[in-house]
Amino acid sequence: AEGCAALETFQGARTPETDPKARGALYGLTLKHGRGHVWRALLEATALGTRASVDALTQNGPKEDLALSGGATRSKLWL
Repeated sequence: AEGCAALETFQGARTPETDPKARGALYGLTLKHGRGHVWRALLEATALGTRASVDALTQNGPKEDLALSGGATRSKLWL
């Protein structure tokens, strides 16, 4: 996202670190950044958060299946 980055904890943090008071942020944002940069930063942050959750869930061994739910499941980009 060309230096624009996000913390995707706008509704608190989830697995593996639970913190309902955590807040999200955009940083590195400048006037050169547009909506696409912000969107990409949010996608990357969400993907990294999801990866951390999967890593925490599988640290005691691999899982056979992983079920997804929510709005992202309607997007070919995510799946």
